[in-house]
Amino acid sequence: MNSNTKTILISILIFLVIFLIVFFGVRGVFNLTEGPISGIISAVAAAILSPRRKIIEKQSRKEVQLTWFFSKKIIRFK
Repeated sequence: MNSNTKTILISILIFLVIFLIVFFGVRGVFNLTEGPISGIISAVAAAILSPRRKIIEKQSRKEVQLTWFFSKKIIRFK
């Protein structure tokens, strides 16, 4: 499997996990059972908190990185 494909799948899985945690958290805390408000809040929060994929051109190869918004931690895929 290509490193670019791996990072896309990991990024989507992390987005889904964050979305579900925030979705059920918002529904539980604010008791929002009707309407799309809890889904909209969850989608915005997951989009902000999920990692971003960057492709870095090196001299010999391309390197794919996942960077986080609130953290300095970078995950590299070669």
